[in-house]
Amino acid sequence: MAESFEITFCGDTSLGYYYLDRSREKYPKAYERLQNNPISFFDGVLPILAKSDEVIVNLETVLSHDPGKPIEGKQYPGCDDPEVTIEVLKELGVTAVTLANNHTMDFGPDKLLSMIEKLQHNGIATIGAGINLEEARRPYRIEAKFGGQVKNVYVFNGMRATRRYIKYGFFAGKDSPGIASTNSNGMIRGIRKVKALDSDSIVIVCPHWQGIDYQDTSESHAQWCRKIIDAGADHIVAHGSHKADTVGSYNGGKVFFSIGNFVFNSPGRYRVKKAEPYSLVPRLILGNAGESPNGDFSVSKIVTDNRATNFNVSVCKEDNGELYGSLLSEVENMREQGIGMKLQDFIRMIGGECRIHFEGTYEDSFLGLAYAVQKTNSKYWMILMGSRFSESIKKKYGQAADSLEELILRCEHRGINRFVAPMSMRGEKCLLDKQCIFVDDTTKFLYKAAGLIKDNVTRGKVVGITGSAGKSTTKAILTHVMREYLTQKNIFSPGINQNVATNVLCHMSKNHDYDYAIMEVAASCLARFKRRKFSLSPDVAVVTSISEAHLDYLGNLEGVAVTKSEIFSQAPSDSVAVINSDTPHADLLMDRAKREGYKLISYGENDAADVRLEGFDFSSNAIEASVLGEKVSYVMGAPGRHMAINSLAVIATMIGLNIEGWKEALAYFSSYRPLIGRGEILQVNVERKQLTVIDESYNANPASMTASLDLLKNYHLPHGGRKIAIIGDILELGDSSKRIHAAMAEKILSSNLDKVFLVGEHVEEIWSRLPKNIKGGIFPSVLGVYEKLRNELSDGDVLLLKASNGIGLSEISSAIKLESVESSRGAAESVGMGTDT
Repeated sequence: MAESFEITFCGDTSLGYYYLDRSREKYPKAYERLQNNPISFFDGVLPILAKSDEVIVNLETVLSHDPGKPIEGKQYPGCDDPEVTIEVLKELGVTAVTLANNHTMDFGPDKLLSMIEKLQHNGIATIGAGINLEEARRPYRIEAKFGGQVKNVYVFNGMRATRRYIKYGFFAGKDSPGIASTNSNGMIRGIRKVKALDSDSIVIVCPHWQGIDYQDTSESHAQWCRKIIDAGADHIVAHGSHKADTVGSYNGGKVFFSIGNFVFNSPGRYRVKKAEPYSLVPRLILGNAGESPNGDFSVSKIVTDNRATNFNVSVCKEDNGELYGSLLSEVENMREQGIGMKLQDFIRMIGGECRIHFEGTYEDSFLGLAYAVQKTNSKYWMILMGSRFSESIKKKYGQAADSLEELILRCEHRGINRFVAPMSMRGEKCLLDKQCIFVDDTTKFLYKAAGLIKDNVTRGKVVGITGSAGKSTTKAILTHVMREYLTQKNIFSPGINQNVATNVLCHMSKNHDYDYAIMEVAASCLARFKRRKFSLSPDVAVVTSISEAHLDYLGNLEGVAVTKSEIFSQAPSDSVAVINSDTPHADLLMDRAKREGYKLISYGENDAADVRLEGFDFSSNAIEASVLGEKVSYVMGAPGRHMAINSLAVIATMIGLNIEGWKEALAYFSSYRPLIGRGEILQVNVERKQLTVIDESYNANPASMTASLDLLKNYHLPHGGRKIAIIGDILELGDSSKRIHAAMAEKILSSNLDKVFLVGEHVEEIWSRLPKNIKGGIFPSVLGVYEKLRNELSDGDVLLLKASNGIGLSEISSAIKLESVESSRGAAESVGMGTDT
């Protein structure tokens, strides 16, 4: 019996028939190798596998000669030749494959089951998929024999279930085939069952994080990992992001937050996504007098950016210099570009503006600043909140802790070891071995750093978007279209809810090497900037609308417009202002923009608009528009006239950015899908009733409320269906609340609704003005609303959810989604995974 036993885990793997066949002219050598010598793609990593007793790869493809059409709506489907792929896997010594990923069901359950049969017939075990939920959840057992003992190793696999993949039907049900989810409850039961029957065993869980391509994992992923280890798992080896993520330790176990790719023959988007071009291959070694009874890991770092390596994945030079060779000169150049600034240069620059004290080594880089522990990674410098910040703010950014030591440990778990801290923290033991910049005032430091980066370092163009309604959606559409059209450009676009001053400033500090940065800016942010005499100074400044929002601190409609006009402050040269000419106080906005030096592009429905809506078909979302006098036609991927208007702002912005061929980019509007809570359309099944849900639960003001009601009014009803609205309070209206809510009653009455449910304190003004026949109920909070609603729903109903975020209508949306999955697929546990990860 050998003294040791080795299990190797490999990330996303596919020979890439689907990708390379479509790119054969661009990558002729890779395509030729695929036809004549497919094993050659693995030449650079064969030494890693040489001593392995077990090799487990994440097979992220469908093995089929004739896969047929992919499931409806599925993007980027993948398939490979089954005989060739299986022969390659056998030659590599692969003993098992994980299948719970976002490709193995691309062509439906029949192709999945056929693939499983082929693999198992050739002696390759399958994990994470099966003919039903029980089989998909079943772990793979390895009998490891080493040093005179035998120990069982169990490997679990599941994929994070986002709503998109639930809709695609990827997940196995009680009596239906598919893949396993990372539902924590189901996973925990499986782990506990194994440990109860075999307490000395080793349990390894391999989650697949669908939906974070080329990005780092978040705190929610870390929480899930801790929860699974607390339940009895020994180690976690995750994949799904196509790149290497941090490696941590928890409760005696190793956590690989993402090992990335192995050999995955698509061109990849490392450079576009600003992701480091590396992945990991961990090997669990049992025996050999290792320190841990649950095994020790050896890890190889591999280079997996196919554009840089010409499809020659290889071991990094620090692991094996000969294999690495000169393949990565382009990668090294890319890393140099990603450095942003040398730390020494940044310290010298900021030192002229603030009193600072630096402790650490200057052999480092400055890539930007961050506040949110749960949303950042080791690249950035974390600003530690001192006593000036409230506990609620600290909690929001993940910095609430019983002690500084606890907070630093949390940061270390995320791989964060660079800090900007108040001078009062100098000498703290937990910071002694860290890179630290100590400052008198962290807020002043953030403003100064963002300004210096903006004025001296940022090379790309910045788009700033504000408005009472439509700014988040306009930003999302613009980001989608530009990323789809300008595939070779680096486009920085922070996630939603990143529009307040601290977030915007942190994002500005990261603008070193992007071609375009797209920023959403809230009114509160612009007000703070004005008080600090700071300006975003975007190259293209967009104002989507002026409405009665945030009147509690902006006063009146004109006050809203004045505050929003601050986005035009300090115009850079050749800058463009994009303004909705239909919105109240458009003249005020245009006057301010021109005074600051912006050129104007207006959009809207009036005859004077430069980009004008001339026709919109509610049934097909087809748009006719005049763009600077030229007629164009395109289709919008989200319904509603307000979405059509938002698309005009996007066209005007692309023109303002001087994007050549912007007319070709119009083709990508049709593939845009609304954000969650901002116009998302759901087709659901509740108690065997087919319903349509229009989820506008994230935010509300008079303008967006009117737009949502207009969408519901014009929505095509299935036969026998009704139009139902759940309307909640519009918050932050100050003394104008009664007047505005009373006016909303007229909007509701003109929308020809069949039933209305109201939620909140201020909606009483609406309720008293509605006729009895459409009153469904009024509630002080969301408690009890769904129970009342679900008993009154009928087949074919269309349901609108609209309120300010603080009312919590998103809870009703979540309840509907949950019940829909349970009733239509019999797979309730697949849903829990979506919120547990």
